[in-house]
Amino acid sequence: MTQWSGYVERHNMTDADRKLNGRHERLAREPEITLFSPEEVSSWISRKLVELAKSADVDAQAKNNLMPHPDNVYRSTAKQGRSVYASVHVTRTEVFDVCVELKELANV
Repeated sequence: MTQWSGYVERHNMTDADRKLNGRHERLAREPEITLFSPEEVSSWISRKLVELAKSADVDAQAKNNLMPHPDNVYRSTAKQGRSVYASVHVTRTEVFDVCVELKELANV
């Protein structure tokens, strides 16, 4: 059985390796949500990005408006059995990272 664990983290944009390097730490924590299909992954990421973008300052909102957030890419990545990462700017120097980590479970 495959499932994904969803997390939201606030980071400084200069921390370039924050998403991949934080994988093990994220999986050791309680997720914000557990998702069971690529469609759920895509839908949750899209909703979270919209929700988080509402707290962005004016400069960050302008930047966010230039960045596409294609649902089909999130869904396709999850269908490939991979973790999915997306970001939304909150200030000039900070982002919210939406991380959905693939977690393989043994069949029971």
